[in-house]
Amino acid sequence: MYNRVLMVTHGAKTSLKAAEYVVELKKRHPEAEVEIIGVATSPVDRNALIPGLLDIPMNFGIDTRMQTEARIQARQELGRTKALFDQVGLDVSPVLLEGDPGKNIVSYANRRGADHIVIGSGEPGFWGGVLRGSVAEQVVEGANCPVTVIT
Repeated sequence: MYNRVLMVTHGAKTSLKAAEYVVELKKRHPEAEVEIIGVATSPVDRNALIPGLLDIPMNFGIDTRMQTEARIQARQELGRTKALFDQVGLDVSPVLLEGDPGKNIVSYANRRGADHIVIGSGEPGFWGGVLRGSVAEQVVEGANCPVTVIT
């Protein structure tokens, strides 16, 4: 039995597969509350060579524009994903997070008492993969609940 399922959407093809998986899960567990998680992450955040560097307060004038664009893209992806659930008559709640995807997804899931997280695998990029690994890996390692990674 599931009380709270989190589904992470990020625009990759595997996000669509993850949504399809959660649709079937929700049909089998109608009592489950489903939250769709999108994370607004600017390219600078995603490809930072030194983890934690962007936690240092500094603004070179481009941060605001990139963060705004990242929020717009994340909201659009949340809307597209929610529409898939709406089409089959399933109620879900979209949630927009900002910043480091892996860290913030894990933190949110743990705070909300998630029973299950579903996330599509994605490409972390060369430096992101070398230094931090994929977001899915970070979620699997940090979550206090089972995580299904869709490939």
